[in-house]
Amino acid sequence: MKLKHIILSICILLSISAQSQTKPNPKKQAERPKIGLVLSGGGAKGSAHIGVLKYFEEIGLPIDYVTGTSMGSIIGGMYSLGYSANELDTLISNLDWSIYMSNNISRDKMSSDDRIRKSTYLLTIPFNFKDGESDHIFTGIDRHDFLSSLPSSFIDGSKLTNLFNGLCVGYQDSVSFNDLPIPFACVATNIRDGKEVVLRSGSMPIAMRASMAIPGVFEPVRINGMHLVDGGLVNNIPVDVCKEMGADILIGIEVNDEVVVGDDQLKSLPQLALQLVNIAGEEKAEKNRKLCDIYIHPNIKGYNTLSFEKESIDTLIQRGYQAARQYKDVLLALKEQIDAYGPIAQTHKAPKARSIADEYIIINSVNFSDNIGKQEGNWLCRKGKLKEGTIIKGEDIEKAIETYKGTGSYSEVTYKIKQVENENANDTLEAFDINLRLRKSEPHSIGFGFRYDTEESASVLLNISLNHNRLTGAKLDFTTKLGYNPYINTTFTWANRGTNKISASYEFYSADFKTYVNEDDLENINFRSNRFCIYISEFHLFSFNGALGVRCTILPHIKFPFINNEATDDFNFGPFLRAQFDNMDNAFFAMHGSKATLDASMNFGRDKQERFGSVQFSWESYFTPNDWRITLIPQIYISDIIGTNNQLINRNFVGGSFAGRYLNQQLPFVGSLYTNMTNNFTAIARFDVRVRLFKRHYASGICNYLRHSDKIEKFFTNGESFDNWGFGLKYTLDSHIGPISLEGQWSDLTHKFSAYFSLGYKF
Repeated sequence: MKLKHIILSICILLSISAQSQTKPNPKKQAERPKIGLVLSGGGAKGSAHIGVLKYFEEIGLPIDYVTGTSMGSIIGGMYSLGYSANELDTLISNLDWSIYMSNNISRDKMSSDDRIRKSTYLLTIPFNFKDGESDHIFTGIDRHDFLSSLPSSFIDGSKLTNLFNGLCVGYQDSVSFNDLPIPFACVATNIRDGKEVVLRSGSMPIAMRASMAIPGVFEPVRINGMHLVDGGLVNNIPVDVCKEMGADILIGIEVNDEVVVGDDQLKSLPQLALQLVNIAGEEKAEKNRKLCDIYIHPNIKGYNTLSFEKESIDTLIQRGYQAARQYKDVLLALKEQIDAYGPIAQTHKAPKARSIADEYIIINSVNFSDNIGKQEGNWLCRKGKLKEGTIIKGEDIEKAIETYKGTGSYSEVTYKIKQVENENANDTLEAFDINLRLRKSEPHSIGFGFRYDTEESASVLLNISLNHNRLTGAKLDFTTKLGYNPYINTTFTWANRGTNKISASYEFYSADFKTYVNEDDLENINFRSNRFCIYISEFHLFSFNGALGVRCTILPHIKFPFINNEATDDFNFGPFLRAQFDNMDNAFFAMHGSKATLDASMNFGRDKQERFGSVQFSWESYFTPNDWRITLIPQIYISDIIGTNNQLINRNFVGGSFAGRYLNQQLPFVGSLYTNMTNNFTAIARFDVRVRLFKRHYASGICNYLRHSDKIEKFFTNGESFDNWGFGLKYTLDSHIGPISLEGQWSDLTHKFSAYFSLGYKF
């Protein structure tokens, strides 16, 4: 290894000497050789580039040109904009890449409808029957049928675009990349003809985003009629591009795996896509390696394109530093020869790009793309708290964008800001115009859910929503569950741009479930229900949602075999109220936040004497001290039935895996897989301790206490109330198809040990 470095040093010295002896251009004799840095693609492995840059800065080696592909374009682009290696280390290490490498938005910015969809459906596909004007304005493309409206990728990439926009303040508009603090170029592939495209000017955020758009994973970037994707398809280590820019000494850094990799490295779509990129560009890569005067390949063993965890990134940065340090003699020899030309001057004195995320700024104006009307724009300004003349933090723009996407009405939102003169601006407080570009979501969607458990076996949930993603107007939602207990729900809604919407719905439900007659005997209850509702509900509120309306319930077939073998029927109608507060940070594995739900109704039957009310309340809260592995989850469930009630189907029930599975007034109780009928006032207190064993794996200990009585005033009176205890142990895997759980439980309600298995979301 030492001999190789000595030979490299001699070659570099001879190269510099030869250039100094060239006489046709006297001016050229006085110019020092220019050093070009080439950074390859490689996903998370590209973090090693930062370690190499750290060593270059440590020895004072100047960089005159930078070229990059994919992750190399991101690291190289930010370095060209003036960010130091240490700043890049802090930035890359502290980013939550799971957010930027997805379309996910934080749960607190989702509407209540979308929270339910996200935690119910395994897959939701947006579509349109005929493309609208708004998408043509945004993309320049007309799409006229259902198939062409389907998504072209899993990730739209707008989060990355906004990340880059926030870091490139001063260089968001079209510029020549030769005018950056360090001249820069990056490579993309035009997917239309498969040709290499070298980006040397334009918007820096868009150029970096285009260079790393892995086909099928990230949406292509459209520039001047071209559809640009990852440059690694054609030129993953663009040494030739750097040479064309004028570099005399070429340093190439490559972080790619070899083309042949193990099965364990080909587990996900991004890994497979990167493998295809490697194969496609291998011939060009080999030619470019031979052009390098210095070629550095950090040790990336054990890491892949998706190793974005902070620990992995820190290790990769350190390995990049160590790899560069192995070339210490060669690099110091090069530095010595460069120093012989005199003090090193910066090639360009362009100002460094800046980030205003933590700075306060004045909003001079807020402007929207042409597909957003004035009324809609005003509503968006209020919703995102972006008002002209107000002072905000730079990061508040990102929060507003999350809010807009949380409405579900916009599939992509990007922004640019431009510093302007303003009478209220001063040396410490600057004014900016905010320009927002919004692509409207496809209005319709198809949803699919799947669940298996030991209580109902397999169930499939299908949904078609028309105009669900429109801010205003008519919406139609059709949902059906296929399984042991099927149901159909059709809801028509009229929404305005305010907070309220008016809905009318019809639901058919057929239920057949087991209940304990005593500790030893299980019998089936079955009924069919037709329910009609008209109600007013919230629209585009986040932590709170509610509904107020009237409903009519017809039960033409109710059968309690243990009472008699004849089916009965029931009819009732009346007003209802539902209110819910939910600020949990995750629907199934929350670490912080609470959820409280109140349901109340008044019901009138055929008989004037038959009238009863019901009130159900539930509360759960999540505490994770110091964000550690242990989460404490206290819970309360209460149901109170008041008045004259002639039908047993309207009584309280406890048991089963989750609340309201078969009946509105059914409360969950660990220790009883099946339901148990209880008295009019029923309450359950429950406490879970959940431990995260390692990534995506959880173990929980559960204890719950049940107490019930005929009336609330008898609840605390011994002899007139009944109580039971239940215990459980649960193991859960947070899988990509929903939670997978195995639970063992026991209670003195049944005096039986039972096991429960479930796969998928709850519905």
